[in-house]
Amino acid sequence: MDIEYNFGVIKQLRKIDGISQDEFAHKCQLSAQSMVAIENDRTIPSLYNLRKVARVLNLSVEKLINIATKRQPMIIKPVYYLEECEFGFEYLIYTYRDSYIARRRATGQFNKYNSSITSSFGVAYYLLGGSVSIEENNNVHQVFTGDAIYYDAAGKADFSGQESGDALMVLSPKNNPIARFLASHVRDEKIIDPDVCKASFPKSNISFSVIRCLRKCRNKSTADLCREIELSYPALSSIERNESIPTLPTVVKLARALGVSFFDLINFAEINPSHFFEKSVIETKQASGYICRSAEREMTIYHRKAKNDIYVSQSDEIEHAGILTEFALAIKDSIEVEVNGEKFCLQQDEAIVFDALADHAYRLPSGGESIIIHTSF
Repeated sequence: MDIEYNFGVIKQLRKIDGISQDEFAHKCQLSAQSMVAIENDRTIPSLYNLRKVARVLNLSVEKLINIATKRQPMIIKPVYYLEECEFGFEYLIYTYRDSYIARRRATGQFNKYNSSITSSFGVAYYLLGGSVSIEENNNVHQVFTGDAIYYDAAGKADFSGQESGDALMVLSPKNNPIARFLASHVRDEKIIDPDVCKASFPKSNISFSVIRCLRKCRNKSTADLCREIELSYPALSSIERNESIPTLPTVVKLARALGVSFFDLINFAEINPSHFFEKSVIETKQASGYICRSAEREMTIYHRKAKNDIYVSQSDEIEHAGILTEFALAIKDSIEVEVNGEKFCLQQDEAIVFDALADHAYRLPSGGESIIIHTSF
């Protein structure tokens, strides 16, 4: 089967970065006519022009092509997982592309449940019912029904309280701005722009102490890693204690020695501040629920409860500017999703993921309940 592309997503990516079309064309060294043709998906840009576009967007060419590849809608059935602990949690896990969503149900009250995730992921935590206290990086957050909060998964979070309903955890690549910028200057472990080597990392929001954790996971001593990357023992110790920031060439060597990509290591080290999503309430004759938006994460979570049989099209009620991926989950009863004229019936706990740029609509029965997640990745 031939692979189809939609380079019209470049327009969405440009808007996410807040760049006008004329300015974008100028930065990419392309004519305005060529940029219009690309953004309207009337032409497939050459690899040479794709490199220019990717660099302005702070993406690799591979990542840009991956985003532009057309995908068919995909039904996702959950993987069920029961966690053995004194209070009990059950999970429904949905995986797609570079992300996964876990719907977590608790059996009752719990205290200081620790959720340690050592990864370059960020977590958007949406509470469908109950109240929870989340402590991460010495910050304590009180989360109530309909609230959504983002926190960095490169560490641990302590949960306590009561989840009388469900909680939804959206894990996705952090895609930090520093990592995006620097990764665009590194190819195949080689720095393609020597001037970037002179750039310094802002110490306030990056911590390479994570290297110590990665080194121990790979059963390497400090001396072993020093020999591999040809760095002095005091210098590496200082980096692991977050007392100094490594140069870009040293980060490239560290990534290679630790068996991770350059991008992942920077993404892992870059710290995202936690924040609550902006919250509003849905209250119409047909439906009620919540809308939670995060400008920092370019993510929106819609929780809709149907009062009557309702039909919602792409243009109704929900903004799609800058959105690339749409994920829909049937929380209660079945829902019908129509994508590019093809109908999909989701039974309770089933989900679907598709390109948000496709024509689509939803039909919910009276009493039906759904979650829709918009992301720019």
